[in-house]
Amino acid sequence: MNKNQLTLIIALVSGAMLGLIGVQLYWIHNAIELKKQQFDRDVNEVLSNVVAGLEKQEVLNVVKGFGFEANLFKKLDNLDLKIDSIQASTKQIADSISEKIVKIEKGPDNSPQGHLRIGLNQAFNHDSIMKGFQRMSDAFFSNDLKKLFDFQFDMAQKQFDRTIGKRKDFEKVFNLDTAIINRKLGLIKEVMKEMVIVDIRGESMNRVKPRSVDSVLGVELINKGIQQPYKIGVFNARNQLISEHLEPEIHEQIAKSPYRINLFPGSVISEPTFLKVYFPAKSKYLLKAMWGVLSLSFLLTILIILCFYYTVRTIYKQKKDSEIKTDFINNMTHELKTPISTIALACESIGDPQLKQSQQKVNEYVGMIHAENERLGNLVEDVLQSAVLDRGDFKIKTEEVNVDNVISASIEKMQALVEKNNGTIHIELIAKENIVIGDRFHLVNVLCNLLDNAIKYSKDLPKIKVSTENVQDGLKIICEDDGIGISLENQKKIFDKLYRVPSGNIHNVKGFGLGLNYVQAIVQKHGGNIKVISELGKGSKFEIFLPFRYGKA
Repeated sequence: MNKNQLTLIIALVSGAMLGLIGVQLYWIHNAIELKKQQFDRDVNEVLSNVVAGLEKQEVLNVVKGFGFEANLFKKLDNLDLKIDSIQASTKQIADSISEKIVKIEKGPDNSPQGHLRIGLNQAFNHDSIMKGFQRMSDAFFSNDLKKLFDFQFDMAQKQFDRTIGKRKDFEKVFNLDTAIINRKLGLIKEVMKEMVIVDIRGESMNRVKPRSVDSVLGVELINKGIQQPYKIGVFNARNQLISEHLEPEIHEQIAKSPYRINLFPGSVISEPTFLKVYFPAKSKYLLKAMWGVLSLSFLLTILIILCFYYTVRTIYKQKKDSEIKTDFINNMTHELKTPISTIALACESIGDPQLKQSQQKVNEYVGMIHAENERLGNLVEDVLQSAVLDRGDFKIKTEEVNVDNVISASIEKMQALVEKNNGTIHIELIAKENIVIGDRFHLVNVLCNLLDNAIKYSKDLPKIKVSTENVQDGLKIICEDDGIGISLENQKKIFDKLYRVPSGNIHNVKGFGLGLNYVQAIVQKHGGNIKVISELGKGSKFEIFLPFRYGKA
């Protein structure tokens, strides 16, 4: 898979993932909106129940006001009959007015203007209407019931004027048809009926008891499953507060609340009185109610993103591993080609009859074959050790090892290579406690790998320093060089298997990228750790920590 194909696949998968997340967010938004609408419906239903409950409570209070006389129900029955009679009389008055208004005769010019004006003047004689109501009151109500009821004729007359309009406004109806006039008459009848209904409740401010409203509202909210803090206020039609049961700092929030209802919806005479409810924690309540769905959606979205990230990361890692393996094969081919060619050339030379006469030459070629054969063995051993480390079957010996002797043996093995490159190795062994528990053979190989890297990555003449020092519970082995250094980016990867610092197709630095991976694995098997301190152009320093008693009680 080339780079362009990989980019296209990732772009398509990314687009699909973003689309899926977008659909998920849209669904969540719709779910929240539906929850808000359900909440609004529940609150409005609660407010309707509150109004109904308050009306029942008012009726109960009226009944209690009669006391428990033996003839209570008889009085109430008589009251029903009298109210029916009042309503019948009211209908007669309204019908009388209707007759006066409806009886319109056309004039010479087919205009009812003159007769309609007279009818209106006769119909809206407030004094005669109110006196008629007063006579009905005296005739129908006994003294004990009159104490309970208050007609408030003055207020009723003003409300009557405001409801049906001024007389001169009604005079304009002469240009209207009969249907409009009948509609106005219907309004007049409704108003007059309410004017004669007995007012036992008083003004709105006296009828509304905030604590009672709060109590009924709280019960209804709980019945609906809405257990949230709330604030209430009672306002008039001009949105002015008329209750004292309200904190000043939230007055504005309650006044703007969309949750409101008319406490006395059946009254057209008295001024409308509105109950408003404000929920300070509405958003938190909705989120809490949606918490399960939102959490599941969030987790699914995160899971999708993580899966996408893991997939892309795996693809890039496999691509990188493929490149590393290809590079490893190329390096291995290059590393093996040289000794194989050298051995083949030496064998061919030894087979030359003329060369057989010179034993010295034969010995030189035999030594060359031996050296190259040993080199091939070491290369194969490195690969085999890497395979063993991968399987996890690798085990080390646990014996006392003198670190100073390990360093000396390592330098001795690498001395020929150092001299070949005209380099020097400086030794500074200052650790007084230098005995650790470990495997001497592998510790020697660890130091040989570090020395080999220091020689290969030197700028000119290798200058290497090997030192030791005691630290808490162990000692440090430090290998320093003045080579080309390692960048911060490569420092994070140099201990990875098969990783080599990129150098293009230049093969002046030999190796498979297995050395430092092997070094780290061996050090960790000994219970220690290794770290690198390096800067480009200023050399590198590797620090190995080994504990004294790891692996032995």
